[in-house]
Amino acid sequence: MELLVSDVLARLASARPIDVPAVLVVAHPDDEVLAMGGRLRTFRDLTVIQLTDGAPASGADARRLGFAGNSAYATVREQEAHRACATLGLRCPRIALGAPDQDSIFFARHLIDAISRELRHAALVFTHPYEGGHPDHDTAALIVQRACAELQAGAQTAPARFEFASYHLRDGGMHTGAFCPAPQSHDVTVRLAPDVHELKHHALAAYASQAKVLSRFDPGIERYRTAPDYDFTRAPPPGAALYDRFGWDMTAAKWRALARPLLSGCEVVE
Repeated sequence: MELLVSDVLARLASARPIDVPAVLVVAHPDDEVLAMGGRLRTFRDLTVIQLTDGAPASGADARRLGFAGNSAYATVREQEAHRACATLGLRCPRIALGAPDQDSIFFARHLIDAISRELRHAALVFTHPYEGGHPDHDTAALIVQRACAELQAGAQTAPARFEFASYHLRDGGMHTGAFCPAPQSHDVTVRLAPDVHELKHHALAAYASQAKVLSRFDPGIERYRTAPDYDFTRAPPPGAALYDRFGWDMTAAKWRALARPLLSGCEVVE
């Protein structure tokens, strides 16, 4: 079964089943439910791939939340992910690649290879936009675009790329649940039915360690669009990265310097 891009967006809007093989690439545990929890059950052949363990290497988040160390924090986040997916009734394969939170760009070549293996059999792939909200979101956008380009360069069919809304810098703060404009993309806004919204709410509650962050989002609305072709050598579309304001070791300039060698042979949009 082959779906047109417009048909995929229409099915997401109406909650009709999507039967073609699809891969969801998320940066952290909780991203899958927060971004797509209202529609994950409409996919009949889905694989979820989680890039990081959700535990920043600095240990600051683990200490702030009262964990003995990063290992304990990562274990809890993985347990939360299993509970959340069980709440939604998902029985699809879920692959955790285990890169350190905030530092996934250091492992990008390994991640590209791992994603490429899964995308060979997929018709659709969903991931984060490149918007400078979080370095791991940007890495997800990079590795999916790069993996698809490498498949095409090898005379293989790459899946159609889609994005879900995350967050980015706008008006001096975090703007959640919406995209930075990309005029060449087609998008759809999904307002979840009350019963679906309630189920998603219960699934998000499984992420108790992330309750403060998740409270900034409206779980009743999901947004999807076709993925634009990004130039990862340039600042993200908002013009600046939100995470540059957090005092992290990973900055947007450092991220782009690490990303640049991965783009050799990959078409860059000018």
